[in-house]
Amino acid sequence: MRTLEQKGFIHYLISHLEGFIWIFAIVSMMMSSVKSDQHFTFCPFYHLGFRHCLGFGIGRSMILALHGRIEESLIMHPLGLIAILVLIIRTIEIFSPKLYHSL
Repeated sequence: MRTLEQKGFIHYLISHLEGFIWIFAIVSMMMSSVKSDQHFTFCPFYHLGFRHCLGFGIGRSMILALHGRIEESLIMHPLGLIAILVLIIRTIEIFSPKLYHSL
């Protein structure tokens, strides 16, 4: 198995890009404002004019949970905490597959 120096830093970044994206997403949610009434959404249903879908509120739920407001998070969307857990587990899996498979 080749070391990081042999493979190159760029190769390491590219092969772990998904993990860096999830870390950036979690840190961004931790730094975002909880009080914002207006927020951008990537939901295609919202942009097509629908006012409700199953995912509405999950992003705000995750933000509330990351700010320690668990009860409000569960009220906003009950799967917000599970989504955070999935992102954390996936990030661990990407950066240390040996540790993940030993769990």
